[in-house]
Amino acid sequence: MKKNPLVSCILLSWNRKADILKTLEDLKLQTYSSYEIVVVDQASTDGTPEAVARLFPEVILIQVHKNYGVPGGRNIGAANAKGEVLVFIDNDASLHHLALEEAVAVFQSDEKIAIAGFKILNAFTKKLDMSSWTYQKSRINDYEVRFDTYTFCGCAHAVLKNVFEEVGRYWDDFFWGSEEAELSLKVLRAGYRIIYEPKLIAYHRISEERRTANAKGYFYGFRNKLWFTWRYYPFWSALKATFVKIGAYLIKGVQKRCLMAILMSIVAACSKFYLLFQFRDRLDKRAWMNYKRLSYKGPAWQVFRGLFHKS
Repeated sequence: MKKNPLVSCILLSWNRKADILKTLEDLKLQTYSSYEIVVVDQASTDGTPEAVARLFPEVILIQVHKNYGVPGGRNIGAANAKGEVLVFIDNDASLHHLALEEAVAVFQSDEKIAIAGFKILNAFTKKLDMSSWTYQKSRINDYEVRFDTYTFCGCAHAVLKNVFEEVGRYWDDFFWGSEEAELSLKVLRAGYRIIYEPKLIAYHRISEERRTANAKGYFYGFRNKLWFTWRYYPFWSALKATFVKIGAYLIKGVQKRCLMAILMSIVAACSKFYLLFQFRDRLDKRAWMNYKRLSYKGPAWQVFRGLFHKS
């Protein structure tokens, strides 16, 4: 990596004009100077692209005719980015002014590090955003310590572009949910490291509007977990994980009054099972054991309970 590599900050936009304008304004405070900003607007109707073009002419603005979802939008942004380091930022989050500088330092410290997850703080309370803690709950006391991990939070994360391209980018078909887990697994299998780095800080302006909450969120979330499991897990592990997930999500569907969404999610997942087996990409024993070691959350009953209680 060069001494001062170009960093590409990639943001997706879909009808959140005030949020993305705030994020873009805050990016001006970065101490690191060698960076570009790529905004992918996915058919906003609230004047977002016009406002971005007018107020931030330096931004690379990509306008597409429909909403391709989170993984699809990120892939479009990455394809139009020139940086060695890709920093993906949710449009309702802002980076600490040292974030890009620290991200470059992380990748320069070890050539095996391919993804660095940020510490996500609530922008209003400045406390850890628990809704963005995607790691094991047992690691919550380590939130000020760097550690190797099996995944990362999509709210703010940095990825080496060459590795991103090497492993095959995000899985477009997901639309929303599990895209970080799937990319992480491919990165780990390729022999790279994923770390959580508390020096990388993002402030999440947690919105009252939850686009993926309730039925729609459970539909995508559960469907994608099944696809992910059956594409990569060894057969018996996939079977066991499927029973655990189905049981927990059916209970959750009753609890959250969105049982129909869960049932429809199962139907949607099954409708593409033939493709999953056609392109099945099962982990070999070494990669599977490494993934299990990093992602271990306890015995099956504990995982089941965690799925049930997770909001």
